[in-house]
Amino acid sequence: MDRKPVVLVAAPQAAVRRLVGAALKPAGFAVVECAELGSLDDAIFDSRPDVVVVEDDDTHEMDALLRRFADGDAVPVLLMSPQTTPARVTRALDAGADDYLARPFDPSELVARVAALVRRHGGGIRSGRRRVGAAIVDLARRKVTIDGDTIRLARPEWAVLALLLANEGRVMFHSELLAAAFGQSYGHDPVHLRTWIGRLRRKLGLPPWEEGPIRTVRGIGYAFDPAGEMPQFRVAPEAGLLAAGSTSE
Repeated sequence: MDRKPVVLVAAPQAAVRRLVGAALKPAGFAVVECAELGSLDDAIFDSRPDVVVVEDDDTHEMDALLRRFADGDAVPVLLMSPQTTPARVTRALDAGADDYLARPFDPSELVARVAALVRRHGGGIRSGRRRVGAAIVDLARRKVTIDGDTIRLARPEWAVLALLLANEGRVMFHSELLAAAFGQSYGHDPVHLRTWIGRLRRKLGLPPWEEGPIRTVRGIGYAFDPAGEMPQFRVAPEAGLLAAGSTSE
């Protein structure tokens, strides 16, 4: 029998934990509850979850917890809160959260977001070390170094990099990369994504706005192409399909 993905739900209110469990259990997830954030490390060690769902209290302690998750080889974190603002969502994602969901939520949306995190972090990302620009990317340890110095990536930057590496040679659409980095927060905003790609390239020692192993496919998305072997692409105007052409941006 296949192992059920494990979701650890950390929230002080039992009603919130039950609400999340009621949405996830019928969809095939095993749910473990944690009532105290102070016990979260022990709960993670004991349950080995695939995803952690945490009630956000919008404190500096929460941001520190997210940064610690981002710096280590931690499981993906989905924050949820009944009170959200664009500024809070942005700060939480930059601190290390993988996704953010407002309450009350649609159960099907919660299931879809948790399932996406399981797929994104649990399947397809190869282990081992890869060189990208001047950086060495250790996929198993989720660590990036240049000349032995650790380079800290924000959670959206790591999510984009991991997805590109897992799909080497394949064009990843703007929407796929945005969903990996921000959940549904930014919809289809290629300008916002371009800014994060530029930051990622710079941290990896690549020219931030020029072609390299992280290829720009104009009007479509990006691709990891370390050998430069992929053909050039453009959008066919009559159908929006991939076709040979220029990628300059």
